Amino acid sequence: MPAMVSICCGRRWYCRLMGKLLESLGKLTPCRACGNPISTEAQACPRCGAPPKSRRGAVIFFVLSMAFLLIIVGAVRAADRAVEATSEPAAAEQRPDPPAPAAAPRQATVYVSADQLFKDYEANEVSADERYRGKVLVVTGKVTGVKKGILDDPYIELATSGPYQSVWAHFPEERAGSLRALARGARITVRCIGDNVTIGMPQLKDCVLQ
Repeated sequence: MPAMVSICCGRRWYCRLMGKLLESLGKLTPCRACGNPISTEAQACPRCGAPPKSRRGAVIFFVLSMAFLLIIVGAVRAADRAVEATSEPAAAEQRPDPPAPAAAPRQATVYVSADQLFKDYEANEVSADERYRGKVLVVTGKVTGVKKGILDDPYIELATSGPYQSVWAHFPEERAGSLRALARGARITVRCIGDNVTIGMPQLKDCVLQ
């Protein structure tokens, strides 16, 4: 009896050993009931009749796990894209609008008589340029002449306290018609832009009769 037990145990150990060896070769698998090596394609163990190990459940579990993992990864990426898409417009909305360009200060109009304009330039041409040149001037004076320059530009000479000095008010060609009715001695007011000084005469440009 002990000998039979030893033989059975030895045979079972041998079968399991061979099963492990053949399983490593990928051809056979040990029976889960008796350990006898059986073909991986067998429907049942030829020795004890037990069904072979089923790999179908493991395969299904693996496939389902991979599918679940892919779903999770896809959901995470979609959430990241949604966050980026919503954060970009929000950042654009938070950007402050560029400041509006500052409006150019309105130039003040300077009211002066032709005689005072001449005296200021006679006293200090640098100081008078700072006060009048490039500024809008409304000048009042007496007409001493209505003439044309070298380039046929019409101008009016306005009397000053100097016997041979005057202020010259130049008009654009298209405004020459407004000067036809002027006569010497008439007192007028002109709106001009202060210009430079030529041979001691203060010059006004782009003038219009008021």
